Amino acid sequence: MPQYEKTMETKICEAIRERLLIEFMYDAQIRIVEPYILGTHKDTGSMVLLAYQVGGHIENENAPLWKLYKVEKMGKMKLQEESFTTLRKGYKFDDSRFSKIRCQAE
Repeated sequence: MPQYEKTMETKICEAIRERLLIEFMYDAQIRIVEPYILGTHKDTGSMVLLAYQVGGHIENENAPLWKLYKVEKMGKMKLQEESFTTLRKGYKFDDSRFSKIRCQAE
């Protein structure tokens, strides 16, 4: 695993533990999310972040705000000082879409 990915995963887990918003580039657009789970997707084997999008570019106003983001496609990530205190409705602890969970909101 490339070192940059390990560092990014460590930062994502920190944000999940501290409930900090994350800002990053994805598909050439800025996204701001509440991070919930980082782990391996059971079908693709990709490292993905389950997050609820709260800002940045939203493709379609009718699109669900719960999304899975491939970590390898996330760029220019930074943790925000802003935090979230309550877990969003729809969050599932130990989500079955993950074969292995590295960290998750509790």
